[in-house]
Amino acid sequence: MQLFYREKGKGYPLIILHGLWGASENWLPVANLLAEHFHVFLPDLRNHGRSPRHPEHTYQAMSEDVREFITGLKLAVPPHIIGHSMGGKTVMELLLTYPSFVRKAILVDIAPVAYPLSAEHKRILHYMKSIPINEFKERKDLLISLRQQFPEEKFVQLVLKNISKTDKYFEWKTNPDFIQKNMENLCSYPATWKEATYRDPVLFIKGENSSYIQNITSILKYFPAARITTVPGSSHWIHAEQPEALAEIISAFLA
Repeated sequence: MQLFYREKGKGYPLIILHGLWGASENWLPVANLLAEHFHVFLPDLRNHGRSPRHPEHTYQAMSEDVREFITGLKLAVPPHIIGHSMGGKTVMELLLTYPSFVRKAILVDIAPVAYPLSAEHKRILHYMKSIPINEFKERKDLLISLRQQFPEEKFVQLVLKNISKTDKYFEWKTNPDFIQKNMENLCSYPATWKEATYRDPVLFIKGENSSYIQNITSILKYFPAARITTVPGSSHWIHAEQPEALAEIISAFLA
């Protein structure tokens, strides 16, 4: 699958993978800060942003997409890679399957464990499945509807990233049926990981107010050389809330 991507800066190559419902543009504030020292590539994962749609939305499939994407860049050196949430588990799959494919890896607010479907993701999926957004004629009417469903503005903006407008109406950029069909797999992790280990250093970055990283034992099981650090004053959406602090931590680890 040929992924759409953005790129910023010059220097050592760095790939950034977004999370569920996200897109490459969500990480531009961090990418712009890193672009002074890195050549940053930001792909849209399958069924997100401007990349193709496909009914198979598994970590194995996304990892293969990313492997093909990196191969297609024809880089002179193995890139560094960062993954947030769903993108982070995609990076884990890549590391455990192709351990020599990247140089250094950073996983943002995600662990190799199964998660229950969060209330936020349930609301987003319900909104996508139940609200006929093609009936909205004006952006202001769409915003009213979104803000009735999502009191926190960050979720309004997250959902907006999944909406595009034609000459006549609004439409979803993704296919919510594909995401819903694969949601159980997305909340878990591949069974093939059970016997796998990645022994090079990996940095796990936790949001101070997030509950996504709690099980340190599971991290060390798969990534025994893992380091874990916390970004103060942040939730799961570290890249949106603390881009400067996050970029500083990333730069220090990759130096």
